[in-house]
Parts: sequence; structure tokens; C-alpha cells
Amino acid sequence: VGQCIEAMIVVSDNACGLAGLAMVGNGAQDAGLKRDGYVSTRLASPQRTSADDVALFLSRAHDGTLLGDGGAAATAELYGLLTRQQVNDRIPQGLPPGTPIAHKTGDRIGWAHDAGIVTTPTGAFMLVVLSGPWPSPCCDADKPGAGERRAFGAIAEVARQVYAHLAG
Repeated sequence: VGQCIEAMIVVSDNACGLAGLAMVGNGAQDAGLKRDGYVSTRLASPQRTSADDVALFLSRAHDGTLLGDGGAAATAELYGLLTRQQVNDRIPQGLPPGTPIAHKTGDRIGWAHDAGIVTTPTGAFMLVVLSGPWPSPCCDADKPGAGERRAFGAIAEVARQVYAHLAG
């Protein structure tokens, strides 16, 4: 399970994500997620979330509270996986080389996302970009083409502008 969680986060392995959904009962966790403040997230098919819910997840992962009392070490391990993300064709493309970032990408046909916490010389900021629908064919990171270049480039441009504004 640990190896699958690592693959799901670090290389965006979709097979591990689907297996994990099956293990937790797909939508069986939806009420708990809502109780914990993730009011727009549903694991039942079709899965969905919101920028606010993703930001809440990242904030809790960053500050060590994601997994609650006694979960700081596991939360730190999870956050460490986000810093090792290898799919760097969106937000990181808009940042100066070597900029520290903890992030997670996501794709569905027609939709391209990236969300993370970026560290600048003046502090950190959070950026959540959930984008779409993009015209077909897009957005399959496993088979990139012109659609992905446009969608991923737009996300990188948002990151570039935010970084330039905040890091001044």
C-alpha cells in the first residue's frame, strides 16, 4: 500500500489511485470528508473536488495537521512525497529553476490540474489551478500533444505571474 501511495503521488500512477479508491470503498468516505471540511469532494463516481478543498488539503499537509492528533509524522511523510513529484510540466514550468515546490497534478480527459505550495525567497504561497474543459483532444498526460501544451502552458503562466508578483 505504501509503495502504491508513493507511486500515486510522486509519478501520478492512476492504477494505484483507482486501487486506493476501491480499498476505501469509493464513496463510503464521502460523509467523513464532508465532516472534515472537504464539502465539495466526492470519491463516489464521478469523483470531484473544488479548489477550496484542495487548498484545505494542502494547508493541512503543510502545517502537519492533515491526519489529526498523532498523525504529524505520517503527514510529514505525505508532504515529503508531494515535494518529490516528478510530473513537473505545469506549475514548476512557470517558476525559476530550483524553486522548492510540493505539488500534485491531476488529469481527466478535458481537464488539467496542478496544485501546490511554492517556496519563494520572501515566503511560501499556495496555488491551486483546476482548469477545463479544454477542447479535445486534451488532457491525457500519458499521451501529450498540442492540447496538453496549451493547457499545461496556461497553468505554468499563472504560476509565473503569481511568483513574479509575490516574490517581487
